[in-house]
Amino acid sequence: MEKFYCEHCRLLYNEEGSCKVCGSAAGKKIIINVQAQELSSDKSKE
Repeated sequence: MEKFYCEHCRLLYNEEGSCKVCGSAAGKKIIINVQAQELSSDKSKE
């Protein structure tokens, strides 16, 4: 998942643009990798 953020406010946006809070450029790119994780309570039911 690719997101952009405002360096000043640290808010995430889906696309590059200007920050809705401070008006600065939200052009810094960050890549987020999401992984699934099993809950430990599910293992105790076995």
